[in-house]
Amino acid sequence: MSLFTFGKVKKFINRLVWAKNVLSSYKRTGLTRTLRTIHAVLRDLTHGQLSLQAMSLVYTTLLSLVPLLAVSFSMLKGLGVHNQIEPLMLNFLAPLGEKGVEITARVIGFVENVNVGVLGSLGIVFLLYTVISLIYKIETVFNFTWHRRY
Repeated sequence: MSLFTFGKVKKFINRLVWAKNVLSSYKRTGLTRTLRTIHAVLRDLTHGQLSLQAMSLVYTTLLSLVPLLAVSFSMLKGLGVHNQIEPLMLNFLAPLGEKGVEITARVIGFVENVNVGVLGSLGIVFLLYTVISLIYKIETVFNFTWHRRY
């Protein structure tokens, strides 16, 4: 298919899907919305930016998990509840078998070695930073996905 023909097909599809007179019938409205959604998703997928935005959300989310866990464990140790977590973790990680036991032992060892004072204040600072960063990233990705500029 030549580039000239592809351009004509692309213009025809854009005119068919995005024309205002397409919304004249109630039955055609659902079809029109479906076609517009499919067209928008395919357009954004072919430009390759959606996967990049998704990767950035995953990275920021994983980055925010570390301070959250550190602050949570330091608070649990400060309250003296960290010893009661071991049976819960063993039950939760039971489907992993021996690896679940190993993971539980490492996490409990990490919690016992935590310096509550230092990690508590430093962890809260990093937690606040990553929470604000995550919220900003989510807003940016949604605005990009929906083609909104604010």
